[in-house]
Amino acid sequence: MPKGKRERVWGVLFTDAGLNDLGEALEPYLSKGSIGPYLYCKQVEMIQPFFRMVADYPNLDGLSYETEIYVPYHYIKFVVAGTDRNKIGFM
Repeated sequence: MPKGKRERVWGVLFTDAGLNDLGEALEPYLSKGSIGPYLYCKQVEMIQPFFRMVADYPNLDGLSYETEIYVPYHYIKFVVAGTDRNKIGFM
């Protein structure tokens, strides 16, 4: 990454149908805020047959590991990216 450039963080909001159909599988990854359940991602990719998200998944030991999550596009309601997790409007 070029000096002075900050990494982007992605916030993904799912449709009600997405939460109903995938809620149990997504539960460990989701955060909850005033807008409802959402997922912070390190990366998203929107050019594949499925919407691809890269997120950190917390282990029971307090560490985390990177995961890739693929969902059908019709389960995605809203996506926003920014350089500051606290300012992209999901909390």
